[in-house]
Amino acid sequence: MSIQGKPPAGALRPTHTGDTTAPPTPSLVRCMAYDKAAAGASVRTDNATPGVSAGRRDPLYLELGNVEMGTRLEVVNLSKDPGASFGRDKLTLDFTGRDVGNRQAAVYLTTEQMEQMGIKPGDVLGLRAVDQAGNASGVINVEVQANEWANGHVVENGNWSNQRGASVSMLDGEGTRKNVIAKAVNDARPPLLTESRIRVAAWSDADRATAGVLYNNYDKLAAALGKTGEPPLTRDTLKQLAQNTTLPQDVRDAASALVSNKLLFANAEIAAGVGSQDGILGRVDLKALVDNPFTLVAPGALEPGAMVRVQNQRTGETFEVRRDLNSGSTLAVGLKNLQNGDPLVVTPIDNNGVQGQQVEVVFSNANKKGVAPKLKGGLSVRLPGAIEG
Repeated sequence: MSIQGKPPAGALRPTHTGDTTAPPTPSLVRCMAYDKAAAGASVRTDNATPGVSAGRRDPLYLELGNVEMGTRLEVVNLSKDPGASFGRDKLTLDFTGRDVGNRQAAVYLTTEQMEQMGIKPGDVLGLRAVDQAGNASGVINVEVQANEWANGHVVENGNWSNQRGASVSMLDGEGTRKNVIAKAVNDARPPLLTESRIRVAAWSDADRATAGVLYNNYDKLAAALGKTGEPPLTRDTLKQLAQNTTLPQDVRDAASALVSNKLLFANAEIAAGVGSQDGILGRVDLKALVDNPFTLVAPGALEPGAMVRVQNQRTGETFEVRRDLNSGSTLAVGLKNLQNGDPLVVTPIDNNGVQGQQVEVVFSNANKKGVAPKLKGGLSVRLPGAIEG
């Protein structure tokens, strides 16, 4: 293993082969943290409801398919920092096992290595493969599952144990597999929500009307671009559409209005909380603008897969968004009935039900970010409690 992408001893280094083709994007076989059972342990898969190990040992096992042999694995920890990037924060992992014929490879990390790299059970990692020429594959997000993989309970030292677990076939060395009796552990890191990245966008009636025209005529936009389905829109394609005389004038005007308003476009492309700010928006983003006069937006603020709940403390209304591992680290929640000064309590919850620290922001349409920069709500003062005994 290495930190900041510096190749470890013996690792492959970029060469000058003229190779400009990216390696294939790996596919996930399994990614798990576990507590290793004692020698001779076994697993029973009856109808018992076993518990979870305290997890004093938490080694990590990661197995991938569709791996081009000779590539190395780069990782960013999106639970430790939802805004992590491969350019700044990547780690490099060495494969410890491989099956060349089936194009599978595996990584095993000891507890000490996990601690050194800041990886904990339940973390969400972004992974990509990089070949010898430095070409990078697409990125996949995976969760270091703490206990979802357990399908029975462990019989350890000859005694039935109230420990969830499973017998897992692990790839090790050159084409060798070992059956490991693994005990489930607990998700160890509450989801982190980065408060400084939160803003609240207020959509004017004109903004929502613009989005509505484009949303309702998306089939015409696709036809004008020579595409089928719901092709993504970029600033360049919107410029083309604004000049396309085959489109109705109101559609051309809406395309022109969206592309000329940089702030509106920047907010619109992540309005549905799908993807990232990469200059691309889709029909689902336009629908989010049409349906919601306000959107809480936070690029790179929350790990993929976590859900978020926003409560307006003035009205009691609660808005909730559930996200999957492919949702990216951008958070977007549609809101209604906001007024200046409304305190919004934002609660992150990961897919194991672990709740992170609540964050409170105060809505202010007078501020460019839609958040009062210094005004604090009720959570700024913590109550010490007063009841004795």
